[in-house]
Amino acid sequence: MSAVSEVYVGLLYSIVIGKGLRVTNEALKEIVSDCGYRNPRPYISSGNVVFEAKKQAVSAVELKLEEAFQRRFGKKIDFIVKSREEFLGLLPQNPWPRLAAKDGSRVAIKIMREKLGAERTKLLRAAPGVGERLAIVDGHVWYYVPMENAGSSLHGKVSARLNGIGTSRNWNTMLGIARLLTQE
Repeated sequence: MSAVSEVYVGLLYSIVIGKGLRVTNEALKEIVSDCGYRNPRPYISSGNVVFEAKKQAVSAVELKLEEAFQRRFGKKIDFIVKSREEFLGLLPQNPWPRLAAKDGSRVAIKIMREKLGAERTKLLRAAPGVGERLAIVDGHVWYYVPMENAGSSLHGKVSARLNGIGTSRNWNTMLGIARLLTQE
């Protein structure tokens, strides 16, 4: 990697592109490569990819990836992009490390493109149900659900588009991406 390069994490909002159709890791790698970005490394089949590119505004990278995705699949899907440092900086913000160590699939973060606004923060703070937890840390939404997400009203409220553009990843996925970022 050259001195003017950066390592980025691309997080696709959804890998579902139609009834029974999903974005494969191979397609994700091709989209990233077609944008001129280097060394795309997907992590599990849920729309996560680590790659290298010339250092530039994250918004420019997001736009380029979204446009390439739309050209290929005919559908607009949001990409949330963070630099390596931004992404790794999210990990120590986890408000429930003990819960995450016990079951990382129950602790998640909605990584926001822009910080969650005050009005939405107030509404979300009232959303947790029995046993659920919610914390807003630096504009990102951390949440814990003691059951499958499908049974959680909190997960649906956090995921709502009204809260802004973002995408959720559980703690296990966050750690897996972090391992990719720290490999030399």
